[in-house]
Amino acid sequence: MGFTDGPIDDLVRRRLLRPVHWGVYAVGHRARSADSRRMAALLALDEDGALAGWSAGEVWGAVTEDPTRDVDLVVNDGVHHEREGLAVRRSKLLLPADVTVHRRLAVVRPATMLLQLAGSEPRHVALAAADRTILRRTCTPAALRQVLDRNRHVRGRRLLLGFLADRRTHALRLRSELERLVAELLLGSDLDRPLFNAMVPVAGELLEVDVIWPERRLALEIDGRAYHEGVVAELEDARRDALLRVAGWRVIRVGWWDVVREPFRLLARLRRELRMR
Repeated sequence: MGFTDGPIDDLVRRRLLRPVHWGVYAVGHRARSADSRRMAALLALDEDGALAGWSAGEVWGAVTEDPTRDVDLVVNDGVHHEREGLAVRRSKLLLPADVTVHRRLAVVRPATMLLQLAGSEPRHVALAAADRTILRRTCTPAALRQVLDRNRHVRGRRLLLGFLADRRTHALRLRSELERLVAELLLGSDLDRPLFNAMVPVAGELLEVDVIWPERRLALEIDGRAYHEGVVAELEDARRDALLRVAGWRVIRVGWWDVVREPFRLLARLRRELRMR
C-alpha cells in the first residue's frame, strides 16, 4: 500500500497497528476472533498455503476449538521460515482440488483434513472427528475414500479405511429408524465409541443388546414401537433388564422422545453413567 518502515514503526508505537506475525498486524485493537487468528497465520506464510489438520478441523466443526494450539498449516513442498505460533507441514501430494475457501479462509477440504488428523492425532480423536464430519454431511464416505485411494502410503490411511468399513457394518446391522438416530447421536458426540447389536452372555444365554460400552458395563436399550409394544414385549424387556443387572450391567432404556426431543439430556445422562466406573 506504499507504507515505508518509518510510518509503520510510528503506527506500531501508537498502537494503531499491533504486530501479530512478521509483516502481519491487527489494526486498531487487540481483540481478535478465532478466524482472524487463522487469517493472520495464512498471511504470515512465505508461499501459498492452507489451514490443515486441527485448525482445518476447527473450521469444519470436526474438533473443538483450542486457542492454545499453534495454527496448523500446509504448503506445497518449498522453503518456509518457521514462525512462532505456526505449525507448518509440507506436502508434495497436496493438489489444488484438496484446498477450498470457507469463511474467506484457505482450508483443506474435509476429506484431506480427516486424513491429516488420522496421521497426527490420537486414534479416538481422529475417529470422533470422522464421525462428526460424516454425520453432519460435511464430507461423504465416497469423497473420503477417493482421498484415501489417492494417498496409499500416508499415515492414518488404514485407520480411516477401518472406520469406513466399521461404519458400513453398523449401518447394515441397524434394524430401525430409531436405532439409526441413536447411532448418529452417539457417533457424533464426544462419548466413547460403543458396540451396536452386541451379544452379551448372561445366565447361560446370549442376549442381543442394542448398544453397549463393555468396559463400563453399561447397556442402552432402544424401545422402538416395532419390537417393544404390548404386554408380552414389556415382560420380556423386564426379564432381560433383570438378567443384565444381575450380571453386573447398568441398563438404560430410551424411546423416541428421549432421542428426538431431548437428545442433549440423554447425552448428559450417558456421560454421567460412563464416568461412574
